[in-house]
Amino acid sequence: MKILNYGSLNIDYVYNVDTLVEAGTTKSDKGFTTMAGGKGLNQSIAISKAGLSEIYHAGNIGRNGEFLKLTLLEHNVKIDYIKKSNVDTGHAIIQISDDAEHTIIVHGGSNYNNEKDIINQVINEFDENDILLIQNEINDVAYIIEKAFEKKMRIFLNPAPFDEKVFTYDLHKIDTLILNEQELYLLVKCKNFDESIKLLKKYDVNIVITLGEKGGKYFARDMKEYSYPCYDVDVVDTTAVGDAFVGYFIAGIGSQKSIKYILDRSSKAGALTATKIGSAISIPSSEDVDKFLGEVFNNEN
Repeated sequence: MKILNYGSLNIDYVYNVDTLVEAGTTKSDKGFTTMAGGKGLNQSIAISKAGLSEIYHAGNIGRNGEFLKLTLLEHNVKIDYIKKSNVDTGHAIIQISDDAEHTIIVHGGSNYNNEKDIINQVINEFDENDILLIQNEINDVAYIIEKAFEKKMRIFLNPAPFDEKVFTYDLHKIDTLILNEQELYLLVKCKNFDESIKLLKKYDVNIVITLGEKGGKYFARDMKEYSYPCYDVDVVDTTAVGDAFVGYFIAGIGSQKSIKYILDRSSKAGALTATKIGSAISIPSSEDVDKFLGEVFNNEN
């Protein structure tokens, strides 16, 4: 089984501030860092860090994005399907406050230069039951879903950042949706949790809902339900917490672990990510997560 992540590749410009900048104000930063990011790149690295070696990233970089490919290679992610455009690489401007809150502005750039003939070539390299992971930070997501469905790939959609394009995606072709509570309500246009889940189940998908400090829930096609906790850590930066969770979840699916084990391990990976500043660099290794598993077990017994 191979895993393809067709996703974004961003340059993150990270500013540390005492408090987030408010409308009409200007302030000096407390530190500045440039690093690799983007939901796609972060999730590919998380999959690799979780222990899977057969992870391919597809996407598009611009004139100044070569170091993103090197970052993926350093984390054993295969870059055969990354193309280059003569435009600026996608980037994000991130503020991180002293109390670990953050804001993100994303510029799509080269992430929106994926071409359909290239998409066709990439998808044709994969087979039935291979996994496709996709987010909402690149162009032609609906087309990628269609082509992957034709190949009978298992499609995992993380519809973030959420916008109107998500309503054009054929959710009947999705194996598993991974989304947070706010994205759930936006998707089904309902603000009642139980009713929202009921509305989403009509698409016959597996559903993973992340609920922040409340942990999260999994609703399977076969009607089984699972809950998982949120783990208490000293939070420094929550920027890539969701990406760590998604990556570890996909890795668990690829390794054919039990869903209960996958959810718990993914939650722990997300918790550890919050203890460090940064995007991809803050995602923990499999060894670090296993160590944390032991520490949590020892504290509970």
